[in-house]
Amino acid sequence: MKKKVVKKEDVTNADLGRMIQGLGSGIKGLDLRISKLESYMKEGFDTIDNKIENVDNRLSHQMEGLGRRMDDFADNKISRLTYKELENRVLVLESKVLPKAKK
Repeated sequence: MKKKVVKKEDVTNADLGRMIQGLGSGIKGLDLRISKLESYMKEGFDTIDNKIENVDNRLSHQMEGLGRRMDDFADNKISRLTYKELENRVLVLESKVLPKAKK
């Protein structure tokens, strides 16, 4: 088998012109595809931004609610502790005062 030998030809201005015209239509198609990809990616990033904002809002509301619940718990615990302390004091006073009154 013999290999075909291709002779190099001189490139003329007409050949260069045809090549540039061929590239021009390819570049227009490429530019269109790039602009479509750009708009698609922009929509995707906008969607992601909206989702992140929604999650951020939900978390901030949950944190506020958690803070309120902790405050309520602390208030209730303090009032329970205060009640227990007062109850103990009353029991001590009753034990000191009532036996004397019964005599």
